Amino acid sequence: MLDCVEDYQEIDGILVMTFTGELAINCSLGLFQWIKNNFLDKGYIKMVFDLSNVTLIDSLGLGILVSIYKSVLLKGGNVVFVNPNGSVLKMLEITGFTKILKITDSVSEGVKILK
Repeated sequence: MLDCVEDYQEIDGILVMTFTGELAINCSLGLFQWIKNNFLDKGYIKMVFDLSNVTLIDSLGLGILVSIYKSVLLKGGNVVFVNPNGSVLKMLEITGFTKILKITDSVSEGVKILK
């Protein structure tokens, strides 16, 4: 598992992944491939990404999350992002992604949206 991934679990066929710390170059480089190999290629097309413990996201980290999001959409699925706060939310707002991405306040709400 990567340093920026605190935990993951499956709830009713939905992958719930909790990120922590910095989604920056130190983690982002391997994140897309790790999620693709371990989850996307195994049929997970509904994902909830809990960002509440993420303290910083840089342009590379944001680009990786958007790449995962696009890959999931192309397979007919969706990704819900949970509780981005502080600088993470500001980065999503500045880039306009808050208008495109599904963002909720809780993991349970994210899972409910994807059911």
